[in-house]
Amino acid sequence: MLATACLCAGAARAQSVPTAATSADSGWVDLFNGTTLGDEYFVYKGGYQAMSAQNSFKVENGMIHAGGSYALLVTQKEYGYYRLRVEYRFGENVGSGANAGMMIALNTAGAKTDGKPLRPRSIEINCRRDTGYPWTLWASQDLGPMMQTTVQKGTPKYLSRAEGGVDYVVDPSGNRTLESAYPNPELPPGQWNRGLAEVYGDSGNFTLNGKPRTAGWHWTEKVGGKELRVARGAVGVQTEGSDIWYRAWQIQELDSATRVPIHARRGCTDASKPKYDPRAVVNDGSCTGTGIATLRPRNSPVVKATAGKAKSIELTHWDVVGRNRHPFLRVDQLFRKPGS
Repeated sequence: MLATACLCAGAARAQSVPTAATSADSGWVDLFNGTTLGDEYFVYKGGYQAMSAQNSFKVENGMIHAGGSYALLVTQKEYGYYRLRVEYRFGENVGSGANAGMMIALNTAGAKTDGKPLRPRSIEINCRRDTGYPWTLWASQDLGPMMQTTVQKGTPKYLSRAEGGVDYVVDPSGNRTLESAYPNPELPPGQWNRGLAEVYGDSGNFTLNGKPRTAGWHWTEKVGGKELRVARGAVGVQTEGSDIWYRAWQIQELDSATRVPIHARRGCTDASKPKYDPRAVVNDGSCTGTGIATLRPRNSPVVKATAGKAKSIELTHWDVVGRNRHPFLRVDQLFRKPGS
């Protein structure tokens, strides 16, 4: 009987070990641990606030509950190449103008030194509950960044060039918003929406509940009379008068040359090899000992980058958890005119 019990316990332990890549294996890192809001963040509310001095954001049942007047919860760390996702919902009884958002490309130095603007240089991915607004882009007034994009002719609504979009400039001193010409995929109040931002330095692609919303590239700001590329910034979430809840706020940092997830699990991805690791996402060369780093797409050609020799490569269909296919092309490579 003792032996049987031991065998059962061993089987239970074996079953608890993941046999396929998890979210963490794919390189996703929690920006919020579900329990505390510590010094890895700050709050911007008419100026910089330490976490100990703020009352706009609180932890509630493993979620971030935000409310009250305009305020931003911002990471101290800045990012350049990454995929950022969050789930959010408003209360069940909010109106069509309920407002909030997720922030990217935020200038942390500006947040700590200049309390005049509504917010520092940044891009807001707006969650406002109006027909054209959910998961659309707003540049910070006067501070930018400026960006290039394509829109439905005669409107400020993003439409890809392939579908007839024409050139358009988002100007923080004028037309600083970029709406969407695509059908609004937002779910009703009280239900969770899933927002995704794919950011490649000075360009980004934005989807809501798996549907396209906007894209922009050539992000720049004017500093001392010069136009500078905006390729890094902090990320955050926002409240603007309506109660909103955030959860599953995660980031997947990418190598700037290969777009391979930096924190993804490395190992042997060849199922025919003795050292095969079913949870590995990036082949580290341990299958054959050749020193070749490989990103494994399911049902797609293998993409390779020689270790120590970064190459600009195109990751067309990388399978993340759930084996869904996701484009990994730079947005500016897709939409810039030849030679621009």
